Amino acid sequence: MRKARAMVDTMASSRGPEPPTGPSWKRALPFVLLALTVAVTYSNTLDNGFHLDDFYRIRDNPEIRRVAPMMRHFTDPGTISGSQGVSESALSQIGQYRPLLPLSLSLNYAAGGLELPGYHLVNIALHLAGCVLVFLLAARILALARPHNLSGTREARWTALFVALVYAVHPLSGYPVNYILARDLLFMQAFVLGALLTYARGRERLSVWRWIAALALFELALMSKVTAAIMPLLILAWEWTIARAPILSRRPWMRAAPFAAVAALHLGFVRMLLDFGDLARVESGAVWSWTYALTQADVHVTEYLKNFFWPLAIRMAPYVAERLSLADPRVLVGLAVIVASLALAVRLRRTAPVAAFAVLGYWILMLPESSILPISHLAVHYRALPSSWLLYLALALLVVRVARPRVAIAVGGCATVILAMASYTLNRTYRDEESLWAHSVRHGGEALAHMNYAMSIEDRADPRVQAHLERAVEMSPNYVLAHVNLGLLSIDRGEPEEGLARLRWVTGMAPGWPEAWYWLSVAEDRLGLLDDAVRSAERARALDPENLEYAYRSALARSRAVDFDDALVAAQVVLEADPEHSGARFVEAYALQMTGATEASTRAYGRYLAARPDDLEARFDLAYAWITLDRCVDALPHLRAILERRPADALASQYQDMCLAEMQGGSRAAAIALERQYEAAFAAYRAGDYRRSLEFLHLVEALRPGYGEALYLKGFDLQMLGRLEEAVAAYEDYLAAHPGEAQVHFNAGHALAALDRCPEARMHLERTLELAPENTEAREILSGCGDDDAGSRTATVSADPRSAPRPGSRQATINEETT
Repeated sequence: MRKARAMVDTMASSRGPEPPTGPSWKRALPFVLLALTVAVTYSNTLDNGFHLDDFYRIRDNPEIRRVAPMMRHFTDPGTISGSQGVSESALSQIGQYRPLLPLSLSLNYAAGGLELPGYHLVNIALHLAGCVLVFLLAARILALARPHNLSGTREARWTALFVALVYAVHPLSGYPVNYILARDLLFMQAFVLGALLTYARGRERLSVWRWIAALALFELALMSKVTAAIMPLLILAWEWTIARAPILSRRPWMRAAPFAAVAALHLGFVRMLLDFGDLARVESGAVWSWTYALTQADVHVTEYLKNFFWPLAIRMAPYVAERLSLADPRVLVGLAVIVASLALAVRLRRTAPVAAFAVLGYWILMLPESSILPISHLAVHYRALPSSWLLYLALALLVVRVARPRVAIAVGGCATVILAMASYTLNRTYRDEESLWAHSVRHGGEALAHMNYAMSIEDRADPRVQAHLERAVEMSPNYVLAHVNLGLLSIDRGEPEEGLARLRWVTGMAPGWPEAWYWLSVAEDRLGLLDDAVRSAERARALDPENLEYAYRSALARSRAVDFDDALVAAQVVLEADPEHSGARFVEAYALQMTGATEASTRAYGRYLAARPDDLEARFDLAYAWITLDRCVDALPHLRAILERRPADALASQYQDMCLAEMQGGSRAAAIALERQYEAAFAAYRAGDYRRSLEFLHLVEALRPGYGEALYLKGFDLQMLGRLEEAVAAYEDYLAAHPGEAQVHFNAGHALAALDRCPEARMHLERTLELAPENTEAREILSGCGDDDAGSRTATVSADPRSAPRPGSRQATINEETT
C-alpha cells in the first residue's frame, strides 16, 4: 500500500498545475498589486546616497564610464573595481568576477552619469522582477504538490501572492534596493528563481529548449554572483521533495548533473582562462577553525531568524561576539534549531513536500556564506535574502493550515502592510553615510560601523568623531584603518607628533598593507615632510601597483616635492587608465608647465577646467602659461574670471594690467613675468624656502633656459634639499657658460664629495683653489676626499648663502631681452 501511494503521488505531481482561468484582468491582478506595492514601498529611496563599495565601484570607477566594448566585462574581472584598484587598497584581493554588475552600471552611467535615481530605479526594477518570479514559482510549487487546505489553483495563487508580497516589502529585501552595489544579489536572485521555474516547467513537459533555457539562466546567475553555484543541491532537494523521487535513485542525480557541469565549467573558465579565483577574495584570511561555524550557529537564530520577525534592527556591520565553545548555550540553541528543522523536513518529505522543500532550500541557500567556511565578516544581514522567500512560503503554509481562509488573508494583508511601513521607514536610514552608520551603531555595530560613523561626521571637531574611532580601536585593537584615521585626526587637531607617531606605528604593524603607507604619505605631505611623503607614496605604489589612487598620490607627492619629471610619469599612468581623473590631469598640466612643455600644458589645463571650472588656481596657472607663450589674448578671459570671483586678487590684477599694457604697445608681459618669477625664486631662497625657490626656477627655465643665474640658484636649492645628483647636473650646466665661478665649482665639488665621486670632486675643488686660493674649506674637503668617510659628508653647503649671486647682477635687462 505504501508503494502504491507513492506511485499515485508521483503521478499526481506529474500532471502539473491547472492553468489559471477567469478574465484576463484577474490573471493580471497579482502582477499589478506587486508592482504597486514595490513602487510605493521604495518610492523614498531614489535620492539615497552611495555607500561602502558604491564609492569606488561606481563613483570612482573609470571602467563603467563607457559601455563599449561590452565583452571586456566578461574577460576582465577588474572592470568591477576600476582595473582592480581605484580608491581602495588591495581591490585586486576583494574584486569578484560578476560581469553583469559592471556592465549594468556602465549602462546606468551612459544614461545618467552619477545621478542617483537612475541606479535605484534599476535596482527597484530588478527587485520587482524577483518578486514576480517568487510569485510564479511559489504558485507552481503549491499547485504541483497540492498541500492541505489548498485544493485548487486559485487558492495556490493567492497564497503565492502573499508570499511574494511579504518578500517584496520586507526590510531585508530593502537592503539591495537601497545599496546600489547589492544589485549583483538582485541579479543572482532573479536568475536563480527563473532557472528553477524554467526547470520545473521543463521537467513537466520534457522540453529540451526549456532545459537549455534553465541552464542558461543558471549561468547568468553565476555571472551575477558565484554563490549561485549551490543550485545543484537545490535541484536535488526539489527532486527529493516536490517530485518525491528517492534520493538514492539515479534520477535526482542525473537531473542535478547538468547544473553541476555548468557550475564546474564556469569556475574552471574563471580560474584557468582568466586566472582569477573568487573564493580567495571573500575568505577572511584567518587560520581555519570551528569558531566561525560555531558562531554561525548562534547568528542564524539571534540575527537572521530574529530579523525576519523583528526587522527594525537590520543594519550594516552588526556586532557579533565569536563563539569559542560547543558548550556555549547560544551555540547549542542555534544547532538545535538547525538540526531540528532539518529532521522535521526529512520527516515531512512525503506528507508535506512543500514545507520540506522550503526548509531544505532555506539552509541550502544559506550554505555559501554562512556555514563553516570562514568569510570576512561573521554576520552580514543580507545573507538570508536568497533564502527568505522559502521561509515566507513555509510560514504561509502554516497559516493556511491552522486558520480559516479569511483569517489567512487578513494575516497576510496585515503582515504586508506592517512590513511595508517598516521598510518605508528604514529606507531613510540609507539617506547618507551618517544616517546609515548612526543606525548601525544605535543597534549594535561592529568596529567597522563605529569607524564609518566617525568618518561620516562632517565636522571633524565633533567629539563623536574621536569617541567612535577610539571605540573602533577598543573593539578591534589591530584595526589598521581606525588607527590611521585617529592619527590623521590628531594632526587635524594640532597634535602632529602624536598623529605621525601613530601612523608610523601602523606601517610597522602592517608593513605589507599599502593603505597604511598611502595615508602616512598624506600625513607627511600635510606636515611638510615632502621627501618622506614621496617615499611613503612609492612604498604604497610598489605594494599595489595596479591601484590608481596610489599612483596619483605618488604623482601629487612628487609634484609637491618639485620632482616634476617623475610626477608627470606617475600622473600619465593614472590618466592612461582613467582619462577623467581630474586630480591627475591637474598634476599633469602643472608638471608639463614646469618642465617646459607649455603648449601641451595649456591643453591639459583646458581638459581639467572642463571638469573643474571653478578652480581659480588652475585658471591662473593657465593664464600664466598663455602669457609665457605671448598670447595675452587667451590669458585675459581667465584672469577676468578670477577677478570676477576674487576682486581683491592682486596677482591676477597685476597680470591683467601687464597684458592690457602689452596689447597697447607696452613691454611684453612674458618678459615681465619672467623677471618676477626669478625675483620670487631668489626671495624664497633668501628666506630658506628652497623648495619654493626651486618651483619658481622651473617656471623661469620653462620660459627661458639658461636665464641669468637660475641654474646656479637651482643647483644650490637642490643641494640644500639633498638632491645632490640633480644639483651637480645644474652646476655643471651653469659652469659650461660660466667656467670662472669659484663658488659654483666649490658647491659642485662639495656635492660630488658627498656622493663619494672623488675624482670629479677633485677637479672642481682644484679649480676652486685656482680661482680662490683663500678657500680653506675647499682645501680641507680636497685633502679628505678619498678617505673612508668621504662619502659620509653631509650635503650642507657651509658657505654663507648671502654670498650667492644677486638677481640682476648678470641677467639681461628687459629691453635687451625684448629685442
